[in-house]
Amino acid sequence: MSKTKLAGVVAVIFAIAAGSAAFASIPDGSGVIHGCYGKPGSTHPGALRVVDTSQSCNSSTETPLNWSQTGTPGTPGTPGTPRVSGYEVVSTIASNIAANSNGSATATCPAGKNVLGGGYTANVFLAPSNNAPEAGNSWQVTARNMTAQAGTMIVSAICANVD
Repeated sequence: MSKTKLAGVVAVIFAIAAGSAAFASIPDGSGVIHGCYGKPGSTHPGALRVVDTSQSCNSSTETPLNWSQTGTPGTPGTPGTPRVSGYEVVSTIASNIAANSNGSATATCPAGKNVLGGGYTANVFLAPSNNAPEAGNSWQVTARNMTAQAGTMIVSAICANVD
């Protein structure tokens, strides 16, 4: 191998070793990470750069900032949002709503489940006077059949467990 190639190989090995040594010192042996934070009015205000323990911050434009990988635990966070499970749709049929008459039906969720929503479908034109939750676990619809023929209304409740 020529001296030039040997010198190149040695230079590459040295560069890898030097890079590994620098990488290994962030964080330092005590677990502290060292950084420099750009001061207001500097060229890079608010910029953060992590530095090796052998480097220092520019005192005129940067503020030293050190933090640890370990520390005392913080305060517990607030509870998460409620979870919904056991989703199901419960339907009730109110049949034979006479022509030009009122009809009513209620779809009730199984015990322990809450009503999340609801509605109705019909095979005739209905004018609802009530289409809303009732008592927290059911959906009620009261409507007038606006046609000259008898019709059928299906009331549905969307039910689920809310934890």
